[in-house]
Amino acid sequence: MGKKEEKGVGQGLQHRSTGRDWTAQETWIPSLREDSLEVDSQYFTEANLFLMKDRATLTFYVDQEVHSIHYDKNRDEIFYKGHNIKNILLTDEQWLYLQQFSTVLLQHPLAAGIQKNYQKRLESLLSERGVSS
Repeated sequence: MGKKEEKGVGQGLQHRSTGRDWTAQETWIPSLREDSLEVDSQYFTEANLFLMKDRATLTFYVDQEVHSIHYDKNRDEIFYKGHNIKNILLTDEQWLYLQQFSTVLLQHPLAAGIQKNYQKRLESLLSERGVSS
């Protein structure tokens, strides 16, 4: 496994643990963990944000269990703990996490395009389910 080179966004970066090359179509965001952005939020414990060109994933802890929210812009799908949210029932607290994910995306300039699409999709799903935003 090669060591990750410190280059600009999308300029031939290599993931240090997988050796996978990152292309101009994906965004590598270095941070303290070298593969994610730490998130400062009152809603999420030990949260990390992973961004790529058309995808974003937030991992965090709830009651000592790892949870994740993933948005795929190309498919326009939102996933909670690996399940497409259009196919599962969510608690009010889980809907709140999904809404706060949009706020987290707003905090990061590289996620601006993803955030707008995510928010639009989330509002559509909230409306379909009759959940107030």
